[in-house]
Amino acid sequence: LFNANLFNANLESAYLKYANLESAYLKRANLESAYLSNANLKSANLESANLESAYLSNANLQNAELQNAELQNVYFGGANLMGVHFESANLNRANLMSADLSSAYFNHADLSHAYLQGADLSLADLQNANLSLADLQNADLSFADFSHANLSFANLYDAFLIDAKNLTNTQRKSACFWNKAIYKRHLDYKKDEWIIEEKANQDFITQLKQDKASNPKVKPDCSRWIGELRGISEETGKD
Repeated sequence: LFNANLFNANLESAYLKYANLESAYLKRANLESAYLSNANLKSANLESANLESAYLSNANLQNAELQNAELQNVYFGGANLMGVHFESANLNRANLMSADLSSAYFNHADLSHAYLQGADLSLADLQNANLSLADLQNADLSFADFSHANLSFANLYDAFLIDAKNLTNTQRKSACFWNKAIYKRHLDYKKDEWIIEEKANQDFITQLKQDKASNPKVKPDCSRWIGELRGISEETGKD
């Protein structure tokens, strides 16, 4: 189906595992509950398409167009979503665990309740995105742009926020476990691995705590995340 014209096509519940839909034109197509595991959708146009509850495990959607798409409850586990355009898309409760979302565009996208644990969101455009109640544990958000993004009640435990752009202290503190996020690290070129700068990181968190003016009027209730955090006691969660 390379370069196929499937505009407004009804592909509800279609079985398209390993299908080659590279550069296909799927604008306004109905792919609700479609099975697209390992499918190639690189550079496909899925603008305003309905993919609610679709299964896209390990699919390749690099540079695909998904503006205004309906992506509620979609499973994107392990998918390649580099550079994808998600502007104004509905990703409510979408599962993006360990997905590669580097340099993706989420301007005005709804990512509320989305599962983004371990996802790579480095250099992502998250301007005006709704990330309320999103699970960002272990996610890499380095160099991402958070201008006017909503992080209310999001889980930032062990999230990487190195050199995040336009992220205010008020935004951080509207989220849960902002004081458990990682803000300072460097690359060890010999070992080819990231090293967390423990002291610098703790010093930065201490500075954030001292900025009382940025504290939210109502402290976020983070009890909802306690069961999600392995090895974290309730007492730590309230910290």
